[in-house]
Amino acid sequence: MHTTPPAAKRSDLTGVLCALVGLALAVVGVLVFDALSQRGRIPTDAYTPLSYLVTWVPMAGAVVVFCVLRPQAVRATLRLRLQLIDLLWGAAIGFACRMIAIATNLAVYGSAGLGGAPSIAGSVDPWLVFGGLVAPIVIAPVIEEVFFRGLALGSVYGQLGGRSRRGPASVIAVVVTAAVFTSVHLIGTPTAAAAATAAVPVFVLGAAAAAATLGTGRLGAALIGHAVFNAIAVVVTFPW
Repeated sequence: MHTTPPAAKRSDLTGVLCALVGLALAVVGVLVFDALSQRGRIPTDAYTPLSYLVTWVPMAGAVVVFCVLRPQAVRATLRLRLQLIDLLWGAAIGFACRMIAIATNLAVYGSAGLGGAPSIAGSVDPWLVFGGLVAPIVIAPVIEEVFFRGLALGSVYGQLGGRSRRGPASVIAVVVTAAVFTSVHLIGTPTAAAAATAAVPVFVLGAAAAAATLGTGRLGAALIGHAVFNAIAVVVTFPW
């Protein structure tokens, strides 16, 4: 007798709720930070660390809360795994997305958008090293990828009852999380042109990283891709 296969078991809403709360707090943090910054209320010495902490703390906190509340779902949702092949996939994603960013800037502004900075003279500012090297290449990719391509993507995909890596659930999860990822990065963009040049490569990066995560079942390629994407800009613009 032919029977209809059971529908994919949907995850509970814990992951989605954690992601939404973390995202909301991060957005509020950025808006408040921008408002205080425009009024000159942010001390110069604290500007760099605070600019990162307003997003890092809520995102990392959301992941920690999820891990505490649903430890049995951490492996399936976050996909915190890395294999050597992920280095190749990640490098390809990061390089391709950076080339898209350069092409977008050339189309809008007529330049690559990677202008150099003055060389360091004398002593090295530790906050410059942190904000210009460590934060964008190491810390930001880890926190953002674990949040967006781990917690958010995994929770949305699970809530949609996704089983096939190429089914509607995967497409919706990829597009939704990439759109949210892009929106967060557009907060505070001063002009429409600046928003356009930022939105295109960031959305492609978010979508490619999400697709790689679902396709491989690992977060490795997304982490490497994000790090490479940022590293190319850092290598060109950092005041060596």
